[in-house]
Amino acid sequence: MFTLTSELLLTLFASSWIFVLCQETQEVTVKAGEDATLQCYGGVNISLIAWSRTDLTDDGYVFFFSDSRSWEDEQHPSFHGRVNLSDPEMTDGDASVILMNVQTTDNGTYECSTGEKNKKKQEKLMIIRLTVTVSGFLCAPQVIRQGDKRSASKRQALNGE
Repeated sequence: MFTLTSELLLTLFASSWIFVLCQETQEVTVKAGEDATLQCYGGVNISLIAWSRTDLTDDGYVFFFSDSRSWEDEQHPSFHGRVNLSDPEMTDGDASVILMNVQTTDNGTYECSTGEKNKKKQEKLMIIRLTVTVSGFLCAPQVIRQGDKRSASKRQALNGE
């Protein structure tokens, strides 16, 4: 009896890890100022979509859709007016959203959950790690003073002369 119980526990433990490992995780990298598409696909009868960011647990959703409309008053203030469904018709269960004008403050882990009509349970379908990069930013600008003998050579080097 003890062997059967430990085998059963081992099977249950392994099954739970398979579920965790099979849940999709996607890496998305975009430049600051661009739009980011956060992809998620649920069932064909989606009635609820909830996008959240793991570090914003009490402050609202990234995007919340229910009763055939989005609810901006359920959103975290930093996402107001910046998130839309990529396919408003949700064709083939498309619950993807477009996050517009991303900034470095949008870096983080996003989760998509959906619910279907006549089902009480929400399913977490996708985890996305969003990384926003800043390009063309000069971290340590050099000051070139007029009259400095080295300033001409510095200016030439900076201008590619």
